Amino acid sequence: MERLADWLKREMKLEFVSFVEKHSHGHLLRGTVLGREVELLIVSSGHVWVKQPNERSWRTTGVYVPDRVLF
Repeated sequence: MERLADWLKREMKLEFVSFVEKHSHGHLLRGTVLGREVELLIVSSGHVWVKQPNERSWRTTGVYVPDRVLF
């Protein structure tokens, strides 16, 4: 998870990333960007979805985590 967190910090310009839990369909993480909290969902395909904590629906980011980082 540390490799994934470091990669997300660099790729998405996050200030902080923490692992929350593993789901059957991916990993849930929380992070901060420009002082605002965001939730990140990395699905098994490597695609990164994002949402604000108070939102209900996830938005696609167009960012894919490389296999060497994800596994």
